Amino acid sequence: MSMPRILAALAVLTLLAGCARPAAYVVLLDQPDHPGSAVTWTNQAGTQVVATPGSGTGADRADAKPADVFAVPEKDIQDRFGQAIKAQPRTPKSFLLYFQFQSTDLTPESKALLPSVLDEVKARPAPDLSIIGHTDGMGDAKYNYELGLRRAKEVQSMVTALGIEPRMIEVTSHGQSNPLVPEAKGKGEAKNRRVEVTVR
Repeated sequence: MSMPRILAALAVLTLLAGCARPAAYVVLLDQPDHPGSAVTWTNQAGTQVVATPGSGTGADRADAKPADVFAVPEKDIQDRFGQAIKAQPRTPKSFLLYFQFQSTDLTPESKALLPSVLDEVKARPAPDLSIIGHTDGMGDAKYNYELGLRRAKEVQSMVTALGIEPRMIEVTSHGQSNPLVPEAKGKGEAKNRRVEVTVR
């Protein structure tokens, strides 16, 4: 997990006068893109695990037993860390665009996703795109690398035509080397004939 995501996941809070919480504590924030996250507080007197978003634990001293997990009101989290949470970068979003057999023609369903790619780019202050072409295992590796690259460049042309600046786009090919689903020998899988567009 990147440092900004860690900062978004974990807030270290200090005690306000008169508050019943420990003098120092941690709070696990909600992370829809990382379900199952947890934070562990360990000191000289023990360990406590927080696995529920919006909950926390902590201790008054390094030699004091960690407090039982407690709920932290959303208002407290927003009051203290709302600005920092809003400043965190958006989670990267990926789109899978599928192609016709041995072709650089997108399927109609995938063509319909292109406006969603543009919407995702527009929602970010400084976006960049990674476009990676893939193929099924039919044909030789050199041909499939080149086909994957042609597919990636075709998508690059399409998103550029929608208004995305070319300098924001990185294009490459994995050819047949990174299948999405396993293939039986001599049988190409449609889900491997794809381009993956990741917007960051």
